[in-house]
Amino acid sequence: MSVDLNGAVDLHVHFGPDRQVKRSVTAVEAVRQAQAAGHAGIVLKSHDQPTTGLAAALDELFDIRVVGAVTCDVPNGGLNPHAVRAALELGAGIVWLPTTSGTVDWPTIGRRLGVPEPGIAVCDDHDVLVGPAREILDLCVAHGAVVATGHISLREHIAVAAAMRGRGPVLATHVLESKAGPGRDMTDAFVTEFTGLGGLIEVCAHTLLGDDPVGSPERIAEIISLAGPEKCVLASDLGQFHNPPPVLGLQLAADRLVELGFSEKDVRRMAVDIPASLLAGAGRATRPGG
Repeated sequence: MSVDLNGAVDLHVHFGPDRQVKRSVTAVEAVRQAQAAGHAGIVLKSHDQPTTGLAAALDELFDIRVVGAVTCDVPNGGLNPHAVRAALELGAGIVWLPTTSGTVDWPTIGRRLGVPEPGIAVCDDHDVLVGPAREILDLCVAHGAVVATGHISLREHIAVAAAMRGRGPVLATHVLESKAGPGRDMTDAFVTEFTGLGGLIEVCAHTLLGDDPVGSPERIAEIISLAGPEKCVLASDLGQFHNPPPVLGLQLAADRLVELGFSEKDVRRMAVDIPASLLAGAGRATRPGG
């Protein structure tokens, strides 16, 4: 029996066209499929452009909340408070810190994309947040937006969580994912420290079901148990051409977590209740034209 995901809010959906990889769905297809499945919301993610304008248009066309976002990658000016401010004022609900432009991904992805060596760092050599990063976090707090860690290093995760403690939500992106970011290095100690600072853990269908997870689904279940389902979000991070489309993948991941011993109530908390609450104060345009 499948988990009831009516009302789900997927915080991490990729779509095409995409200059980096081939995608399985367009934004229209992703939104249409989510609406048909009874989901309540979807966040559109691109590594290369803010998705606020696209999200606003689709939000008007479909009976489902469509929220835009922005990543702090080179095509958006990197750690660019001006670009982040504009995206937030146009309704962005999530700000991802550097992903494919970060230092962790530079050797494998960033270099291929033409990102200047060594990639974008959020902290200096003493693990202190650089000025533009602090400004971006302040903007997210002011606009009620979610800070997602992107593909930054583990030490940067901790610095960001410490800076956001008690101020607003910060989400560790796709825990245990090995293809992008520091997923393969995430330990129990990291999860305990990060959640102790108020951070949330994003568990993704891509990692549970995809082609290159770290460890096993059982290991992912251990991470959820360690953090507690009340500190975890279940998202898809799907849209890769060779993986299930986002809606199907989210359902398969939810069902897999039940097979691993989690209750349907806990899975719904991760896929429905917590992500909806994270977007409660975000994703609305604040300018007069919005």
